[in-house]
Amino acid sequence: MTYSMQPHPARSTLASAVAAALLLLAAPAMAQQAAAPDASAIHVLQIAAGPLDAALEQLARKAGLTLTYQAGELRGLHSAGLAGSHDAETALRLLLAGSGLTAVPLGPGAFALRALPRTGDAAQGGEQKLAEITVTAGNAAVTETENSGAYAAALAGTATRFVLSPRETPQSLTVITRQQMDDQGSVTLADVLQQTPGVTVSHDDSERYNYYARGFSLNSFQYDGVPTFDFGTNSNGLGMRDMAIYDRVEVVRGANGLMSGAGSPAGAVNLVRKKPTRQFQAYAQASVGSEDRYRAETDLSGPLNADGSVRARLVAAYQDHGAHIAYYRQDKRVAYGVIEADVTPRTRLLAGLDYQKIGSQGSSFGQNPLFYSDGSRTRFDRSFNPAARWTNADSSSTRVFAAAEHLFDNGWQLRAEASHWKGDTDQRQANIISWGPYPDQTTGLATLQRGTKTYAIDSNSLDAYAAGPFQWLGHQHELVFGINASHRDSNYVAASGGNLAIDYRRWNNAAPQPSTLRVSQTQTYAFKEYAAYGAARFKPADGLSLIVGSRLNAYERTGDLVYGSGGTGRDDAKEKHKLVPYAGAVYDLNASWSAYLSHASIFEPQSVSDANARVLPSTTGASWESGLKGEFFDRKLNASVALFQIRQDNLADYVATDANERDVYRAIDGTTTRGIEAEVSGQLRPDWQIMAGATWSRPRDKDGQRIDTTRPERSAKLATSYRLPGAWRQLTVGANLNWQGRTWYATTLAGDVPARADEGSFAVAGLMARYVFNSRLSAVLNINNVFDKTYYSGYGLYGSSHYGDPRNAQLTVRASF
Repeated sequence: MTYSMQPHPARSTLASAVAAALLLLAAPAMAQQAAAPDASAIHVLQIAAGPLDAALEQLARKAGLTLTYQAGELRGLHSAGLAGSHDAETALRLLLAGSGLTAVPLGPGAFALRALPRTGDAAQGGEQKLAEITVTAGNAAVTETENSGAYAAALAGTATRFVLSPRETPQSLTVITRQQMDDQGSVTLADVLQQTPGVTVSHDDSERYNYYARGFSLNSFQYDGVPTFDFGTNSNGLGMRDMAIYDRVEVVRGANGLMSGAGSPAGAVNLVRKKPTRQFQAYAQASVGSEDRYRAETDLSGPLNADGSVRARLVAAYQDHGAHIAYYRQDKRVAYGVIEADVTPRTRLLAGLDYQKIGSQGSSFGQNPLFYSDGSRTRFDRSFNPAARWTNADSSSTRVFAAAEHLFDNGWQLRAEASHWKGDTDQRQANIISWGPYPDQTTGLATLQRGTKTYAIDSNSLDAYAAGPFQWLGHQHELVFGINASHRDSNYVAASGGNLAIDYRRWNNAAPQPSTLRVSQTQTYAFKEYAAYGAARFKPADGLSLIVGSRLNAYERTGDLVYGSGGTGRDDAKEKHKLVPYAGAVYDLNASWSAYLSHASIFEPQSVSDANARVLPSTTGASWESGLKGEFFDRKLNASVALFQIRQDNLADYVATDANERDVYRAIDGTTTRGIEAEVSGQLRPDWQIMAGATWSRPRDKDGQRIDTTRPERSAKLATSYRLPGAWRQLTVGANLNWQGRTWYATTLAGDVPARADEGSFAVAGLMARYVFNSRLSAVLNINNVFDKTYYSGYGLYGSSHYGDPRNAQLTVRASF
């Protein structure tokens, strides 16, 4: 997408009068017309030496320029800075001196950056001509976070497809950068979301995680901004994405139906892949940690020809580790390759593949039972494994993708991406039942359920859009419109191997494997979704921007359900011409602070069913959000505070698991969620990075009762690092802290025996130290759960509980080339 570096001009009198109304109603304001920037105007400039992209951003804000450039052009380039009085075009030429780039006018106050040829020497009389290479839009050049050393990103596009700064985005937005992932030792998606303010991670068993935001399931995921279907509760290891191949993770909280297809009130997660670089770079690293944890990772990137018009990147990782849980072990293989080519001066092609394979031994399905048969709570040791030693869970994921993009002379961009994804899991299970019959505390009698489960998904998707600027009433605005198409087929088969009675106190995880298997359930699904969307970002007045848009969805699901008892069922749903509107407004209060307001519709088809096996209707409703956002220290530090309210009907609320291992839900109407979020991220001062956030979210049904009591209503998270000064400058120290408020789970056992598990508020802390030996060699030590807190990292699902990891350490050594 075209990235436009644009300033925050002085406000008009009329726009200032609108500010108070914006905070309450976001009433649109008519604006005074503003003239296009005058390229001949003289500006007094004081731009410090440093990264070229930062210098250009300062110039763009000061002179009112729009700069368009290609993803890898500025990476690694530096500027000597600029001081004095210059017109915008001269200042731009001086900043680009020696960079190998030149500025080509696109219109009043608008320039595209192009690479100069590598042949011909102007100083010796050779004529400089524009090279026949890409000048494609440059959002990735300013959104990429690797090598930035920062805990904040300048821009992101997950919320609306417009590439905006966090301050310009009228929703809560968090970006977990490559630097923060490396500092905290985050190697899986669960690790990353555990560090994300406002997000709760539930570890359901050895292979599965669920994610929640604002009290609701966070189940909308994207790759490079394109919606995907490869995550889900029953996908087992398929949702355990490895972070080696990603540059950053963008998390927008609040309804995101404009880009995600379904307007879940929780938000959306965008995993942004690493891209090829124009300069060669590489690293290799190895990690060793507690519980026999070993990991190796390598990353190579660079040009494949002399002028850098063809580039490639290869990433590979291997991990083999045990756990605090007895008899559990997992190995993982990850591979990623991508190639990018500038086929014409304005056209780029990209193609890639990512692959992940996980094999686990001693894997569980549901973790430790929460209750004994008399309703009292179990007190298993953290190392207790409810699964037999011979159980296993294997999963594989393969994604192939290709994209093409073209930049037109007027700054508009056309981009299309197609992908094919195939994932499958295969499990052999033997697990102590946690949902009844419950273990007997006196005799040690428990029921071991044996069987197998397989799950396969085959998905194809297409995303295409056009985006660019346009002039209207003397102001420049932005427009984007596009289409999505997705097809997915899935097949799930569960087979029973019969139950066994065991003494859980003495069984030593030894149990015979079943001699025969009987199919107990099959689920065959076909999903089709088509959508067209459009949005406009208007600048009707100085300091005021309005984003309005909508998504038109067509959704169809067909599902065949067959039970081993001979029963059958259908899980069909169809929605035609479902409109999901979106509106947001941002007003600049001053040079640092903005006020915003947004409204989005909620629409989310459901595939869960009630006690009578009837599929629940789609969740509908609306989400409102308002708040303040600030940026400081030349956009190196972002801050925000948000108030939100969510209203929903047909909300799915988990009730229990029945005899067919089918999760039973009920639909709740008239639910209301109110809350507040606060966050700060980025650079507090040179060498000091921080990511901190606090959330209070209060979901209630129409009777005022708390919804899903196993999710905390209050949470706070902190991650920080500081590079020591002087003689200790090679050492960086850091810490992280996750705190959450009290939760509980209540149910009724057989014989109307009440049972309840309470988890009080708790905090888990970690420490980090990084030492840089030289420009090529560094080491990072992470100590997690430093105070060895015993807590549940997930509980309630299937009446089970999963302990969080005890204190552990990991040392990672990296060599860069």
